[in-house]
Amino acid sequence: TERERTLWGIFHEIDTDESGDLSKNELDGRIPTTLSALQSLVTLNVSLNKLEGAIPQEVAACNLDTLNVATNALDGPIPPIVLHWKFVEGRSVDLRANAGLSLPDNIGVLGEAVTEIDLSGLGLKGPLPSTLWELVGRKKLNLAVNNLEGDVDFECFDLLCKLESFDLRKNPGINQTTIAGHL
Repeated sequence: TERERTLWGIFHEIDTDESGDLSKNELDGRIPTTLSALQSLVTLNVSLNKLEGAIPQEVAACNLDTLNVATNALDGPIPPIVLHWKFVEGRSVDLRANAGLSLPDNIGVLGEAVTEIDLSGLGLKGPLPSTLWELVGRKKLNLAVNNLEGDVDFECFDLLCKLESFDLRKNPGINQTTIAGHL
């Protein structure tokens, strides 16, 4: 689209610099999929704008140490690579205050390298992915204060009990009575 090309022009200008701080610029539209061409970019801060749509999968080709997309209107599943950066590699990733980010269906691909997942208070929407339970060998899983929905599979309760900490509080679409009655 024309708007994406305009945004790409802005992103292209920051290619020569390792830090791309485009926060508070009233940018709107989608994050360009051509972002992957910015190989020298280490920090990308597009917080406090009006960006919408999904975080593009092409972000996986970037070598970012810091990704800040907070306070926009982004929605859709969070690319698993972004979660890998945050919870396995310890990179700085800020996803707060967006319109409707959701857990990816294939969140289980994070595998055994993840010991703690804290995605509380992000306003995540949508169902609990079935592959979420592939992560329950981890120590802590915090998905509290979101807008997740669905039922917790009873077959997973044995796995949940092995966690040091598991929190789904304040998710109006999760059947809290079912959880409390079986843990």
